[in-house]
Amino acid sequence: VGDAEQQLLKIERKGDEYLSTVVEMVRFVPLVAGDLA
Repeated sequence: VGDAEQQLLKIERKGDEYLSTVVEMVRFVPLVAGDLA
C-alpha cells in the first residue's frame, strides 16, 4: 500500500507523465482489492 501512496505523489510531481502513472495505479488497484477480499 505504501507504494500506492508514492505513485500518487509521483503523479502530482511529474505532471504531464501522470497518465503513465495512472495506468500503473489502475492495474495496481485490482491487486489491492483482491488482497482485501
